[in-house]
Amino acid sequence: MDYVQPSILSFTEQDPAVRIERCIRIAYKSEDKIGPGSADRIINFCTSKKHFSVLTHANAYIRTQDHTIATFIQMRNPKYLSFEQREDGYYVFGNMRAWYETIYNPYGKFREDFEYDINNRLYNAWVWLENMFNETWPVLFKCKFCLKTPGVEETPFDDIGINHNWYSFIVTTDIGVGKEWLRHTTLPPTQESTRYVNYSKKELQFCLPYPFGWTPKDSIENWVISTCSNWSDLAEDPSEKGDRYRILIDSNGILTLPGQVELVRLAKIQTTWEIQMETASEAYNRMLDYNAAPQEARTVLPHSTATTFVVSGDREAWDHFIILRDADDANPQIRILAENIRDFFKRYDANKTTDLLLGMEPLNSEHVWLQS
Repeated sequence: MDYVQPSILSFTEQDPAVRIERCIRIAYKSEDKIGPGSADRIINFCTSKKHFSVLTHANAYIRTQDHTIATFIQMRNPKYLSFEQREDGYYVFGNMRAWYETIYNPYGKFREDFEYDINNRLYNAWVWLENMFNETWPVLFKCKFCLKTPGVEETPFDDIGINHNWYSFIVTTDIGVGKEWLRHTTLPPTQESTRYVNYSKKELQFCLPYPFGWTPKDSIENWVISTCSNWSDLAEDPSEKGDRYRILIDSNGILTLPGQVELVRLAKIQTTWEIQMETASEAYNRMLDYNAAPQEARTVLPHSTATTFVVSGDREAWDHFIILRDADDANPQIRILAENIRDFFKRYDANKTTDLLLGMEPLNSEHVWLQS
């Protein structure tokens, strides 16, 4: 058993196959197996099982000068592909899952027999589209069925590439906060699987409950010193917020009687939490000793069990997340994470360059940081 701090890691890898493999590996806690050819194997395994959600962590676009072709492609999956007209042509955007499901129709949706396709114009464009994705990202898009290659007609597409308006973060927090985070359906997640991961082989971890005042530190002495120092700082606040802490600690930084009582109360909460984590860890391992499967043993794990997940989305989705989770009435555990994401985008906008993604120093809190 181990305790970990909540954290956020900016995920900057641009190669879609590498991004997606990293996300899958996080789900199974098998990052140590990343190596030559590993992306091809793990992605093929997931797509063969129709586990397409992992493909959402990379985004792509195509550009054409032909409005009919662009709208035809977008309307084959209108819920997840978006259309945009710009000065240099017509764009269709979507994450890799949307493109995969559009091209390969794994559920039999969006079937089109090109009945009204004059001179096979749309058909040829569709073959060019499939070939482009196969050639650009062969690990992700391997030909699943055979279409006749287009004739001598030139490609109707001007460009295919990665959409840079797509931001991913690796989040470590507790399962309770993770449940709140994953309600944001516009930010597709891939989460560490307690069903498949055996924590007798991968150390079971519990996430420290920052920023609550009773959160354990490395020693009881450091916790007392940190708590009293924090109260002294808060007591200097001239507003009503400081009134409560002026009752707990005097102007000389000495605990008052109410302060001592409050410190004992918090210590009891802390001790209760630590005992419960130890009990849960023992129960989990005991169930595994009785040959229970990980998906059975996980039923004894509490909300404080640490979980890691990757979450991705465009700027609009992240802005909406920040509005809700950086609000005054938000859960303080998720708010302290949202504050770091807010500051990340502030700095990103100020620099107007993706170079900012490559190195982040600690932000805001001594407990939570944004890094890469």
